Formats: sequence, C-alpha cells, structure tokens
Amino acid sequence: MTETPEGGSTLATSIPPEDFSLLKDVPLTLQVHLGEATLTISDIMKCGKGSVIPLNQKVGDPFVIMLQQKPIAEGEVVEAGGQLGIKVTNVFRP
Repeated sequence: MTETPEGGSTLATSIPPEDFSLLKDVPLTLQVHLGEATLTISDIMKCGKGSVIPLNQKVGDPFVIMLQQKPIAEGEVVEAGGQLGIKVTNVFRP
C-alpha cells in the first residue's frame, strides 16, 4: 500500500493494473440521490396517494450518483429503453 499525505494508504496504487481484472465482476451498489425533504410527523401523517413532497432539488439540477454510499458523479435523468436512467454529466475525481 502507498501512504497518502493524510497518513492513510491507497490500495489502488499498490495493485498492478493487470490485477484489477480479478475485481471486474464484483457487484457494487449504485444509487442516485434525488434530494431531501424535512417534514414534521403531522405532515407525514397527512400524506396519501397523490401527495407531492417537494425536495430540496430544483428541476434541472444534477442528481448525485453514489457508489457504496459515496458521491462519485453527477447526472441527469433520461429515458433508457422504457426505464429511467442517469446520464453522467460530471465525474468527481479523488
């Protein structure tokens, strides 16, 4: 492993690139964070079918793409073969 300036280490820099092929089929959880809302218990109890909960995200704002609960990119919602998809618009670099 390689020491980082913060005193940690990075596994990525100590594994030869050809050895990453051993990891290519490991499943990871990808999530898209659409936004947040703060509601009171009273507000939640009033929710029913057809209720709309406004989020802190504005229409047209990029959504945060998370990998293993860490933000890795931003994107926008698109249609992909009859399903929702995310078009990556910005990738966060470590």
